[in-house]
Amino acid sequence: MGEASSYLLSEQTKRVVAWRYPPVPALVRWTTAAVEYRTIRGDSVSRWRSRRRSKRITGSFARTSIFGDIVLIRLVALSAFLIFCRLGLADENWTRFRGADATGVVADDPDLPDSWDQTENVAWVADVPGQGWGSPIVVGDRVFVSSVVAEEENIKPQGGLYLGEGVRDPAKGIHHWKVFCFDLKSGDKLWEREAFQGRPVVPRHPKSSYAAETPATDGERLFVLFGDLGLFCYSLDGDLLWKQMIEPKKTNMDYGAAASPVVHGDQVFVVYDNKEASWIASFDTKTGDQNWRTKRDEVMSWATPFVWENEVRTEIVVPGQRVNRSYSLDGKELWRFDGDMSILVIPSPFAAHGMCYLSSGYVGDAHRPTFAIRPGASGDIAPDGDFARSEFIEWYQPKASPYNTTQIVYGDYLYTVYDQGFMTCHNALTGEEVYGKRRFSPKGSFTASPWAYDGKVFCLSEQGLTYVIKAGPEFEILDTNPLDELCIATPSIAGGKLLVRTLTKVYCITEDGSDEASTTSVEKAATKAIVQTTSGPIQGVPSRDPSVEVFKGIPYAAAPVGDLRWKPPQPVNPWSDVRVCDQYGSKSMQQKNFAQGGQSEDCLYLNVWRSTESKTEKRPVMVWIHGGGFTQGSGNQGNGGGDALANRDVILVSINYRLGALGFMTHPELSAESPDGVSGNYAILDQIAALQWVRDNIAGFGGDPDNVTIFGESAGGTSVYLLTATPLSKGLFHRAILQSPWLDPVIFRELKKETDNGPPAEFDGTEQTNRLFSDDVEDPIAKLRALPAEELLEKVKQRWPVAIDGHVFLKSPLEIYADGQQHDIPTIVGTNRDEGTMFAGRQGFKNMQDYRDALVERFGDNADRLMKFYLQDTNENLRKAAVQLITDGWFVQPARQFARAMDSQGSDVWMYHFTKPVWGWMGAAHAAEIGYVFGKLENPSPEDAKLSDAFMDYWVQFAKTGNPNVEGVPNWPTYTTDADQHQIMDADITTASELRREACDLLDEIRNAGVPKKPVDR
Repeated sequence: MGEASSYLLSEQTKRVVAWRYPPVPALVRWTTAAVEYRTIRGDSVSRWRSRRRSKRITGSFARTSIFGDIVLIRLVALSAFLIFCRLGLADENWTRFRGADATGVVADDPDLPDSWDQTENVAWVADVPGQGWGSPIVVGDRVFVSSVVAEEENIKPQGGLYLGEGVRDPAKGIHHWKVFCFDLKSGDKLWEREAFQGRPVVPRHPKSSYAAETPATDGERLFVLFGDLGLFCYSLDGDLLWKQMIEPKKTNMDYGAAASPVVHGDQVFVVYDNKEASWIASFDTKTGDQNWRTKRDEVMSWATPFVWENEVRTEIVVPGQRVNRSYSLDGKELWRFDGDMSILVIPSPFAAHGMCYLSSGYVGDAHRPTFAIRPGASGDIAPDGDFARSEFIEWYQPKASPYNTTQIVYGDYLYTVYDQGFMTCHNALTGEEVYGKRRFSPKGSFTASPWAYDGKVFCLSEQGLTYVIKAGPEFEILDTNPLDELCIATPSIAGGKLLVRTLTKVYCITEDGSDEASTTSVEKAATKAIVQTTSGPIQGVPSRDPSVEVFKGIPYAAAPVGDLRWKPPQPVNPWSDVRVCDQYGSKSMQQKNFAQGGQSEDCLYLNVWRSTESKTEKRPVMVWIHGGGFTQGSGNQGNGGGDALANRDVILVSINYRLGALGFMTHPELSAESPDGVSGNYAILDQIAALQWVRDNIAGFGGDPDNVTIFGESAGGTSVYLLTATPLSKGLFHRAILQSPWLDPVIFRELKKETDNGPPAEFDGTEQTNRLFSDDVEDPIAKLRALPAEELLEKVKQRWPVAIDGHVFLKSPLEIYADGQQHDIPTIVGTNRDEGTMFAGRQGFKNMQDYRDALVERFGDNADRLMKFYLQDTNENLRKAAVQLITDGWFVQPARQFARAMDSQGSDVWMYHFTKPVWGWMGAAHAAEIGYVFGKLENPSPEDAKLSDAFMDYWVQFAKTGNPNVEGVPNWPTYTTDADQHQIMDADITTASELRREACDLLDEIRNAGVPKKPVDR
C-alpha cells in the first residue's frame, strides 16, 4: 500500500501488526494486518457482538489458545506471502472483473494517475467498434475486450435510471459477437476475432449490451462469455480453442444476462439466472467439457460469482434475490440464507478483512442490505431471519447497498457508490456508519464500480467524469477527470496503467504518458488570447470540445460575505496579473449538502464559452440562469456546459447567484439599513449585476452587448419572468426564453403589508430571528451575520417569497404583466407535458379525503370545483390527478397567462410544449428538455439527436434574430390569444392549439388573474 495509504488502517490494526511481527515490506504488512486483525481480535469482537446478542461467540473466531496463536501466526504469515505473490501478479495483469482478487484495490504505483482528461496523461486511445460493457482484461502486454457490432441502427444506451422501462424486443439486424486484442504499450490492434454471427434471439436492457460480461483469463487462455449465447475460449494469440454454446432463456423483464465468468485452477465458473432454468456450472479450462451443473432457484440476479479463498476452505459465493448461497468447488451447496435481498441483485461479492461482503440495493426497495459473512458456515446460517443473532453474519446494515455498482473496502472503510450520485462510508470491520450520503458534485449517475490506490477512491460516472475521493473518514472530492462519453464498464489497472472503457474507446492512462499528453490546462491556455475585463485580464482554457474555449469562474461581483451578507452585489476588487480561468467558481451555499464540496458564500461567478473557429465579429449572447427552486443548483452543472451552443456561433454565459436565505431573506432591520428601504431579492440583484457585467465585458469575447438573450428553466425561468418585469434590468437584455417557469402566485408577497397571499414578507424574517434569539434581542441581524454560513442554513428556513418591495418590483409581477408594463421584447415560453411527476412523487395521495384536504388548504372554497374537474367524481387515480393539477397550476396556466400578456402588449411570443417521454415513469418530466437544449444527450438515438438539433436551431436563431424560425425545422407560428397555438416538441414537431384550455380557463377564473382585454398603448 505504501506510506500514502498507511493511514487507512485503524490504530488498533497497526498495533496488532507491530505486536505480532517485526517490520516487513509495506504490502505484506498491510496484507498481514488485513488477515490477522480479523482473526485474533477475540476480546474486541466478543465485546462488540455481545451488545447485539446474548449468546457467547463460538467457532473459529473465539479467543485462541497459546498453541492456537502459534499455528495462527504461521498460517497468517503463509497467507500474507501467498496474497503478496498474487497481488504482485495482479499489479501486472487484470484477470477478471475487478481484478484478480475481485476487490478493485491495487498497490500504490507512481505511474498510476490522479488526473486526466481526453489528452492529459493519455498514453493511447483505441477505437472499439460496436458496443460492450465488459472491463478490459490484461495479460502481459496484451489488452482484451469483447464487443457486439450490429449491422443496423438500434437504440443507443443512455445514462440514468430506466426504472423498468425499455426495449422488449431483440435488437434488429445481423450482429457480430467479437473479441479484440490491443498492445498494452502502443494501443495498436493485434488481432480481432468473430465468435458468432447472427440475429439476437433475446432482448436486452436498453442500457445494456449483448457483450455486458467481462472476460476472464488463467494467464494462458482467454475465456469470453456472451451470456445468452456461449462461452468461448481463445489462446492469447487469438486461436479459438473451444466453445460451449448456451441455450438462451427468458430473463426477468427481458434484461438479458450480465454475470461475468471467473476462473479458479482448471475450472471456469458461469452463473446464468433466468426465468426458466437457472444454473451455475463449471467447465474445464483446457477442454471446455462441463465438469458439473447445479440448478438454482433464482430469477432476478446478475451478480458475478466470487471464488472465496479463506482460511477454512475455498468456496464459490453467489448472491441471489431469493437465497444467498455458497458452493463447493464441485458444485455442492455449503451454506445459504434468505437475506431479504432487494428485488434485483447486481453487486458482486468480494472479500476483505477475512470476511465476504454481500449486498443488493434496488432503488425502489426499502430493504437494501449489506452483509459481512464469516468463513466456515454450513447449512442455513439465518433460519429465523434474525441476522443479528447469526453466528456467521459478522454485521449487517439494512439500507447500505448500491443498485448496480459493487462496493469497495479500502483499508478499514467500506465505500458505497449509489447510482444516483451519492457515496457513503462504513467501518468495514463493524458496519458502523462513518458518514452518511454525500452527493457528488457536479452530479452524475453511476454503473461502474469504484477502484482505489494511493490513498484515493476513484468513482467513474456514466457521464464519463471520474471523481477522485480522499480515502478516510471524511468525504472530500480532490479532483474530477472528464472523458465526456458514456461509461458503464468498470476500469482495469495493470502495469502502472489505468484502462478506461467508454462507449466507443479504450483509454490507456498513466503518469508515464508522453509530454504532449501530460500538458496541463494552464500550459494549454498559454496559446489562448488574453481578454481584458473591467476588473483585470483573464485567460481561458480549451473546453471538452477543443474547438471551444471556456472561461470558468470569472467573478462578476465581490464576495457577499461578512458585512456584505444581505447587501446588493458590490464591485469586484480589480487584479493586474492574468487570471487563468480553468476552474468553476464555488456555487452558492445549499442546505444539507455541505459535505459535497464546491460551495461557498463567495459564489458570484460566471462562465463564458466561445468557439475558437468563429468568423463572426459580433456574436449573439445567450445567458443561462439555472433552476433549482431558488434553493439549489449552479451555473456549473452538467447540462449547462456550453460547447454545443458555442459551436453554433453564439457566446454562452452561465451564472451563479445567491440561493435560499442568503438570496431572499427579508427583515425589517435589513430594510431599515438599506438606502432603498427594502430587503430580500438579493438573488435577482445578483442576476442583474451579472447582466451588467455582460454588457460591459462581453464584446471582449466576441459577443454583441446589444443582442443578449436570457434563458432559464424552472426557477431560472421564473428569474427570466422577474427580470422582464423589473425596471432595474431595462436594456440589459433583448430577448428572453422561459423554460417551465415556476409561477405559482403564492411565491409573490408584499414586503411590508398583509394581503390575501399572506403576511408581509418581512414577517418571515422577524419570525426567524425571534425563534433563534428572542423577540427583544438587540441587533439580530448582526448576530445572524456572525453565524457561519453552514450554521445559518441549518437554523434558518430556505424557502422565502419574492418580495414586492417597490424598488426591484414596483408592484406584483402579476399586475405588471396584467397592466402591460413589462419589457417589450420577443419571448419564448414553454412547458413539459409531465411537469408534476417530479413534485407529486410516485405514490400520490392516500385517499380522496387526503387529496381534498390538500386542495382546501391551497384553494379554499374552490377545492370541490377542482376535485370535480380533475377527478371527475372518481378516486381511481389520485396520483394522476395530483400530477396534472401541479402541471397545470404551477406551469401551463401561468405560462399561458404570460404569453397572453406579451401578446396583449404587442410583443412577439412563441409557445412550445415538450411531450417526449425521457425519464421512465416520469415521462416528459420537469427539466427533461434541458439536455436537448444544450445538445448534451448521452449517446442519443437519431430521433433524439434530431430533436436536440431542432431545439438548438430554434433557440440560436431566436437569439440571433428575435424569431425562432429558420430553414430546416418546421415553421413555428407566433402565439396569439385568439389562435392559442403552440409547437409540440417531440420526435415529430407539429403545431397544435388550445393547450389544456379548459383547465387553464378554470384556474384563471379561480385565481382571478386575468390579462388585459385590449392591447396596451405604448
